[in-house]
Amino acid sequence: MSDHEHPTRRPTGTRDPIQTHLGSKLREFYGSILAEPVPDRLTSLLDQLEKQERATAIAPAEKEEK
Repeated sequence: MSDHEHPTRRPTGTRDPIQTHLGSKLREFYGSILAEPVPDRLTSLLDQLEKQERATAIAPAEKEEK
């Protein structure tokens, strides 16, 4: 049997110091980016996409009813 068939499981109760350090560094690096507002143009595009997805989802359902 190879290692790929039975991977070693990490303990779930305690956090690895390396993982903790990486997590804090990632939060430090990306924290300011997450706090920035979403540009209006991106919000508008996401709204348009959502409307199109809803219309596409409703259209097949209406065809099935006929």
